[in-house]
Amino acid sequence: MVNVSPRSIVSVLALLLGPLIYIGHEKISIDIPSGVAPVPGPVHRLQEYLRIRTDHPNPAYEEAQTFLNETVRSLLPNVSVSVHTYVEGKSVLVITLPGTQPHLASLLLNSHTDVVPSEEAKWQWPPYSAKTVFRDGELRIYARGSQDMKSVGLQYLEALAELAQKNWIPKRTIHVSFVPDEEIGGRDGMGKFVESPEFDALNVGVALDEGLPRDDGKFNVYYGERRTWWLAVKVNDNPGHGATLPDRTASNTLNKIIANALAFREKQVKRLKQGVDPGYIIGVNLAYLKAGHPDEEMASGFVMNVIPSVSEAGFDIRVPPTVHNTDVEQEIESWFMCDEKEKCPGVSYDWVMKVETDVMTSRDPSENTFITPFMNGMKNSGIEDQLSHGIFPAATDSRYIRKKGIPCFGFSPINRSPDLLHKHNEYLPVDTYMRGIRIYENLIQELGDHQSVSVKVEDENGNGVLSSTPVHESESEEKQDL
Repeated sequence: MVNVSPRSIVSVLALLLGPLIYIGHEKISIDIPSGVAPVPGPVHRLQEYLRIRTDHPNPAYEEAQTFLNETVRSLLPNVSVSVHTYVEGKSVLVITLPGTQPHLASLLLNSHTDVVPSEEAKWQWPPYSAKTVFRDGELRIYARGSQDMKSVGLQYLEALAELAQKNWIPKRTIHVSFVPDEEIGGRDGMGKFVESPEFDALNVGVALDEGLPRDDGKFNVYYGERRTWWLAVKVNDNPGHGATLPDRTASNTLNKIIANALAFREKQVKRLKQGVDPGYIIGVNLAYLKAGHPDEEMASGFVMNVIPSVSEAGFDIRVPPTVHNTDVEQEIESWFMCDEKEKCPGVSYDWVMKVETDVMTSRDPSENTFITPFMNGMKNSGIEDQLSHGIFPAATDSRYIRKKGIPCFGFSPINRSPDLLHKHNEYLPVDTYMRGIRIYENLIQELGDHQSVSVKVEDENGNGVLSSTPVHESESEEKQDL
């Protein structure tokens, strides 16, 4: 008599009955046997891309560019590829599909190649394995970057390849850019690129960049974003023996500052719970704490009997375009008050990043001629009634593009999926990915064939403005109170 293990029975039933079965009340997740359930070519290519370790602090940009070059040559043999380097080791890759009317401003499809780090031990599957798994009735790809935003970058290429198969040639020239360093601010990536003569030569008239997933049936579309303010606070005071109780220490003073900041944060959390969109909330998060004297011989890793003379904290602050810079600056200054009349002693601070200007992409067709073809692309995809329009709650490379006066739509075709950006077990359903390619086909076709000529004008600072509306500090009627 042959002994058959319960696991063997589960495997056989999985092949016969499908990817999900139940034993008692427990749902079992079954990995796909590669020879039994093949996935489409676009999914295989995405898996290859996701397996390239472009996570910080040492992203494999060169390996990613090699992969993208090979993919482009396979999918789109008639396009041109150029590489621009402004910071060593951080090149920008640009793919160009010429249009039949090159005098028209071009369409830019942008994505970033880098991803954030992962705590691998906290993932159910290795974050850089791009494993395909059946779970909760759907086939998913688990990997860092599956939502943010390697999937979008390849969806552009797959959509263009599908259109090429249909012998479609755009009227507008189309550029696809793969840029580095977005996850650490983008200054050495898109920030440098948009200020280059190479970017100007692209003659970009409209751009697409990333959005955010939704867990309901809608799709997010973004026309602006909150400004990123990264604040580093330092408190200096006298050191002391750990057995003493000084009236004041650097860490105690810093704790008061943190308490003030978190009290303001609670007000924002309350507004969020009341249903205010995250894009209109001032975000405040404690990013790091630093104090003490390191000592590898101590079990704690720090000297335990010395009161540190320096304590530091970092805050990640996000400011909506509806809020004045001066109002937020005054709020931050109030965090440094140890009582109503006296500022905390020994406090200094630096701005690691402080984005002070906003540019919003207009939804008014008289100001932004590209809103009509964009919405037509959504209509052709059958989702024009499923859109949620708003302000991106974080920062993306879109801000650099919009600052050049170019309208930019923030959109990722991901719905009915939790937002797992920067979180453990990030995944993307295979059906969602394949459907997104079809959505981009419609968007690219509508935007690429749009023939209205946009006129570039200058704002009061002499900057070129093309179909975008700056948000000026003087527009107090559009600003919200803290």
